[in-house]
Amino acid sequence: MRSTDTNTGAKPVLYSYWRSSCSWRVRIALEIAGIDVEYKIVNLVKDGGEHLKTEYSSLNPLCQLPTLEINGMKLTQSIFFPVNPKYTVSRLPKSISISRLSQSISVSRLTQNYPKYICFIMEYINEIAPEANLLPADPESRAKVRMICEMINSGIQPIQNLSVLVKHSQDQECRVEWAHYWIEKGFIALEVFIYLHI
Repeated sequence: MRSTDTNTGAKPVLYSYWRSSCSWRVRIALEIAGIDVEYKIVNLVKDGGEHLKTEYSSLNPLCQLPTLEINGMKLTQSIFFPVNPKYTVSRLPKSISISRLSQSISVSRLTQNYPKYICFIMEYINEIAPEANLLPADPESRAKVRMICEMINSGIQPIQNLSVLVKHSQDQECRVEWAHYWIEKGFIALEVFIYLHI
């Protein structure tokens, strides 16, 4: 297994937690790719959530898991998303201390200038370890895999995320009902797509 950062010689670090499905995606990809990392636990529940503390928000301004420190970078999104250069950012998290940053800056420029904050972990793992075959070789199959990933990544997982549930209701039964509705709806659609197209 690869066990050191190719730039610094240090062992890559994954900030993770057992109940974070986004972290599990990355852990599985790292294992398949044979990349050995140090795990640092960020408890999403303890003391109101360790991910909300300054120590972690300085690594990941969205205060979400996972974050992977590797090759001199801090990668903060588990699955890729397409960047539309016409999209503009109207507000950035206060924890990003970039002086005199324009309030209307394109995402493509932000990605170019501040890559530590907008990155895509699993795509990066696939590029540095292509032998792991995280994505199929042909473009049609890759498109299907990416679509399935986004159905989960955008259409199912975020809606039942802990932060969303807490914002939605303070009642646990109401939270469970909300989560069950969106998870069931999402997986029914996912199963239909897989049945028809895979």
